[in-house]
Amino acid sequence: MRPDPDKVLWVAVFDGGKALIYRNDGFDDAPDLELIERFDNDNPPDREQTTDAPGRYQDAGGGRAGVDAQVAHGRSSVQQTDRHELEKTRFIERLMDRLNADAEARKYDRLILMAPERALGAARDEYGHRMKVRLEHEEAKDVVKETTDEIEQRVKAILAAKAAEPKKSHLGVSGPEAE
Repeated sequence: MRPDPDKVLWVAVFDGGKALIYRNDGFDDAPDLELIERFDNDNPPDREQTTDAPGRYQDAGGGRAGVDAQVAHGRSSVQQTDRHELEKTRFIERLMDRLNADAEARKYDRLILMAPERALGAARDEYGHRMKVRLEHEEAKDVVKETTDEIEQRVKAILAAKAAEPKKSHLGVSGPEAE
């Protein structure tokens, strides 16, 4: 299937630490992905980003005589924020801001996103209206470490499946099952 020559397809492949944006210079049945931008997130493990032990606080009733003294433990730990996971989420938000801005600027007409389920879930909250309109497919798979050729094959399969779907008529019906 050959798309209109003026329809620009972008493919964004990402996870919480790396993002690749490709432009398809080929056709739907013969994709030729050209890397147009690469983003890396310098995000060390949480243990390297956190210097202190988790905060602690005194339990109510701790250390007093009476019934509460047997129940209360005296001190409790406060759950620490996982800075590594927080930075992954922020990275995805920044990427979605970029894709939303590019959609507003009409730099692409169609978009395919490929990312692990968790990353796609974080990204969905950030989709702008123009990006949603251009979003053609989401693939919940971690492919950021695959080669460009492997990603091209995935894109080719996605677009072939889209082309095989029956098209709806202007009346909102399609094919023999519409009767």
